[in-house]
Amino acid sequence: MHLTTRQELLAHGHTDGAIRRLVDLGSILRVGRGRYALSFPDDPRQFHLAMAQFEDEGVLTLETAALVHGLPVARVPAAVQLVLDGQRNQLRGRWRQIRGEVLPEQDVVDVSGYTVTSVARTIVDLARLRGAEDAIITWEAALWRARESARLGELRQAVAEVLGRCRRRKGVVVARELARFASSFSESPQESRSRLALSKVALPDPVQQFIVLDFNGRTIGRADFAWPELGVLGEYDGQDKYDSLARPGESPAEVVRREKRRQEQLESMGWVVVRWGIEELRSPSQLRQRVDRALDTGRRRGLGGSLPGRLPTLDNLD
Repeated sequence: MHLTTRQELLAHGHTDGAIRRLVDLGSILRVGRGRYALSFPDDPRQFHLAMAQFEDEGVLTLETAALVHGLPVARVPAAVQLVLDGQRNQLRGRWRQIRGEVLPEQDVVDVSGYTVTSVARTIVDLARLRGAEDAIITWEAALWRARESARLGELRQAVAEVLGRCRRRKGVVVARELARFASSFSESPQESRSRLALSKVALPDPVQQFIVLDFNGRTIGRADFAWPELGVLGEYDGQDKYDSLARPGESPAEVVRREKRRQEQLESMGWVVVRWGIEELRSPSQLRQRVDRALDTGRRRGLGGSLPGRLPTLDNLD
């Protein structure tokens, strides 16, 4: 996306009237006072990050900071999120939202030229100010990445320090609870949402990324969730998951067929496989009923503990 200012447009021979006509025609988009976008990427994340490039004061925070750090968010806001030292009142505009706060220097970092809150401060603030439902996605993605890069302990320590500094701030109780709950084994936003939803409907806690073996000890694959003591595997089922599973040159239909064959293999071994999608995540009672039926089937079969598989380790999911 190419961004420009009123001064640059005037310097290229446009008048204020001509700029207004271009905006009315939709040829350019006004994205702030004296700020314009000349092209618009389809990806809202890229649009948002381009907007953030305009900011030359304050610290990028919340969803904006998460996107700069390369982390997923529950939803991409239209407005760039900023913290400004000395700002007494919150300012909520279409393209900028500013809150006043003095940030400790250890909570502010530079990432690719952006001044942003640290990863630890970002996920704590999301939990405090957006709530667990939104923050869980970003928080667990940060933990997954930290575990993959052998920096999980470092991130957890940084979070504990941020929570200490925020101990009297709004929403810190939610952030503390999420710090205890969040897992480093959620591979996708929907797995994070699933963990949170499962925890709210009084079901037994599942194992994540359970490694399923055949009877010769060879790895078949990983299950998003498992209740190995009952012989039950759980999978989030959605188009976004099939997109991520696609191999180079593989069509969506081929991915579905491959997953169907995998499920048939697991069921032939005695596993009970339960799947759920976005509809169940939106309806906790439906999710509970679906998973409860599978757990009851597993109990009746009595194969729990005899089916081959193993738990993942912090440094090995294979």
